[in-house]
Amino acid sequence: MKTLTVFILCLAVCMSTTDLFAEIRESDFGATLTQTIELQLKSKDNVGEVIAMVKEVRKQLRNEQEENASAYKVVADACRADFDGYDRRTDSLEAVVTKNKRLVMIDGPVFEDRTTEKGNRENELAARTSDLAAMNEEDAFLKDVFAGVVEEHNAVRSMMH
Repeated sequence: MKTLTVFILCLAVCMSTTDLFAEIRESDFGATLTQTIELQLKSKDNVGEVIAMVKEVRKQLRNEQEENASAYKVVADACRADFDGYDRRTDSLEAVVTKNKRLVMIDGPVFEDRTTEKGNRENELAARTSDLAAMNEEDAFLKDVFAGVVEEHNAVRSMMH
């Protein structure tokens, strides 16, 4: 009886201090397990069988914990791989942005110079176009004057002959 009492006290202490047993006490499975242990102890069954049963439950819980840990490890590794990929992609995009900023710094003044040059050429073209129009008007006027001079010359010549 003393062995039984000591075992129950040890079991009670373990259940109150170990998080593993806290989950057992709070679940339906744990309540059923503790009731089974109590029944076996009350019926004065062999304590060795109770201990073996507790050890088997502990072994199963540890196996479950290892399976969950390995499943978590797989998911965590996949997440780490994804984050590493995201980090590499972000670094790559940051390099592209930095390169583009440098190109803007270098090409910005060249663009401004070329834009100014284009504006100057457009102004020069407009000035030359207006000069051409003025020259065309002057040419037409001079052609009329020349035609008049030729007529006058022909008239004077025909009078002299």
